[in-house]
Amino acid sequence: LKLTGEQKKKLRKRASVNPEAYQAYLRGRHFFNAWSPDGFRKALEHFERAIELDPAYAPAYAGLGDVIGCMSYYGLISPRDGFPRARAAAEKAIALDADLADAYGTLALGSLFRRLDWKEAARQFGRSIALNPKLASVRAFHSIMLSTLGRHDDAVAEARLAQDLDPLSPLVNMSVGWAFHFAGQPEQAIAALLRTRDLHGHDAGEVHGLLMVSYELLGRFEDAARTAAGYLCFGVPTDGEALIAAWRARDPVALYRERL
Repeated sequence: LKLTGEQKKKLRKRASVNPEAYQAYLRGRHFFNAWSPDGFRKALEHFERAIELDPAYAPAYAGLGDVIGCMSYYGLISPRDGFPRARAAAEKAIALDADLADAYGTLALGSLFRRLDWKEAARQFGRSIALNPKLASVRAFHSIMLSTLGRHDDAVAEARLAQDLDPLSPLVNMSVGWAFHFAGQPEQAIAALLRTRDLHGHDAGEVHGLLMVSYELLGRFEDAARTAAGYLCFGVPTDGEALIAAWRARDPVALYRERL
């Protein structure tokens, strides 16, 4: 067998990683995929710990960029400070390993959500997928970009592909719900979201919010109100019993007013 130039290049790369850093990185990815405020905070701690243990471990910087970018998007940290930190972490990862697919996915997220640069996001997603087509989280985020561009059939297909790659990831399953929701298919969205809720348990982040909207789109207002009972939507409590009472006593308009 003869190695190609690219294979020889990969073999010359840093072969050893601090095993404790690797474990911290895996824990970070686990909690990031939980897709909840508490999960993000724990992921941040583990990625920072991995970098502390091994400052040259590129994947940990990519993970750090992912979680800081998502926390910025959801307002869990200041977007003004967080998004530049996320980009810097991704660029550090690429400086350490120019072929690290995860890092290009991190840059793509920033282009999509922070700079609203669809063309650049598409380029970065393309680079990431070309380097590693089996990264489920990147495929899931790419699905969101396709939905943003109105390519709903492609978005659903991409989310389904991500699900095939990682069927137990709450993030990936959530991406299927997003894709069907944006495609205007609430029944399919509900099926995907119920699966996601089973994976999340009660800490389902934004699953319940989107599930409630999907029920409302189908006119299932009792189910929509009941979905909110006892759950948080990204840390925000919703009085489900008050929503049910508003719906039963009056009409959907009263339910919406109660939500506000």
